[in-house]
Amino acid sequence: MLLFRNPQYSATSAPLKVLLLFRQSSSSFTAYPWALAQSGKLLVDTVARYDHVIKHSAWSNEHYAFEDDENCITILKGRLATQEYAALYCMGAPALDILLEHRGDPILRPYLPYSHESEMFEISEDKQLFQEWCHSLDIPIPQSCYAQSASKLFLRSDGFRYPSVLKFSKGYGGQEVFVVHSKQEIEDTLAAHPPSAETSLILQDYIDGVVGTTLFVANKGKIYGCFSLEKVRRLCEGLGPTVACRFIDSQELSQFAAKIAMKSLVSGITGFDWVQSREGQYYVIDPHLGRATPNVIISHFAGIDLGDVTHASLVEVGRSQNEIVSNQKTIWLMPQALEYLFEPKTSAQAPQVSSPQVGMAVFWCGRNESKLFILQAAECIYSQMRITFGRWRRQLTGYISRWFKG
Repeated sequence: MLLFRNPQYSATSAPLKVLLLFRQSSSSFTAYPWALAQSGKLLVDTVARYDHVIKHSAWSNEHYAFEDDENCITILKGRLATQEYAALYCMGAPALDILLEHRGDPILRPYLPYSHESEMFEISEDKQLFQEWCHSLDIPIPQSCYAQSASKLFLRSDGFRYPSVLKFSKGYGGQEVFVVHSKQEIEDTLAAHPPSAETSLILQDYIDGVVGTTLFVANKGKIYGCFSLEKVRRLCEGLGPTVACRFIDSQELSQFAAKIAMKSLVSGITGFDWVQSREGQYYVIDPHLGRATPNVIISHFAGIDLGDVTHASLVEVGRSQNEIVSNQKTIWLMPQALEYLFEPKTSAQAPQVSSPQVGMAVFWCGRNESKLFILQAAECIYSQMRITFGRWRRQLTGYISRWFKG
């Protein structure tokens, strides 16, 4: 997510107008209009594909639809050229990617998460560069080795313990992340999922512990709100987007966030993923810098008004704060929880939690968003049913083929 305070805006009683860009992501990103607008301090417009479900949001002040990426940039530039908006928010990595492709454009430049000449654009989009950058700041990262090819990775990974985590330096949402148990498994994985020329390979120590994310709202490196979530359930065989999570308190993670914000001078609602070992040591693993994550929309369960904190960051009013959270419930996010019901389960999806859980809650949708929720749930169920029936058909075809051969 990108946030930028337009110099023409000042702290007034009138709500600031902000623009949300959706490209491919839906999930609980669709709750952002409600999460940001409910405080009454922000007025939210949306830009998305013509068939995106966000057009049905009751909290979207104005909606602008595009047909393709070229049309998206045209509409985006047209809206931002009006200078009506205090901020542009990118809903996930695909939305940020298209903005970064055009970051040299003078109309778009003021709405970037960093100065347009910052090295952070490359660092935040590449997991290897991000880990090396964190290491230079004395922020703990898992033991890792990097290579541009499988052969070089094998040479550099001698002595590495298994299981390990194999990931590509480019990617998001659990894509191109694999748990491997031997060099042969690395070779088989890369044969089935060949990396592109512009990505490097990362072999990372597998830390058996709690995985989570730390989220913060910042303006030019100053944090206005910060909290951390422990991921209790995730998609993609336990390696992907969050399905269920709960709040935790950690001064150490807040200190990591402060250092990352200060050194990057990032503006926006942003954050990073981490893993905690069984010994209690935190390690930073992947960045979410410059873009939104769907987990943020449950901040109200901890008494944090995302719109209020975001408004404070835009007008640069209010003290920097680390939120002390007492809500220990496990919170399930819709519609990701529906996807989880259809996904084949593995032992990798068993939760690792740092302390006993107290109760459970479900985030269904924003207030007065029942129409949006029903349409999104129907879309999710239809998509997952197609995937499930396709998997059953392949399995049945395999059984029949083996029966005839037998």
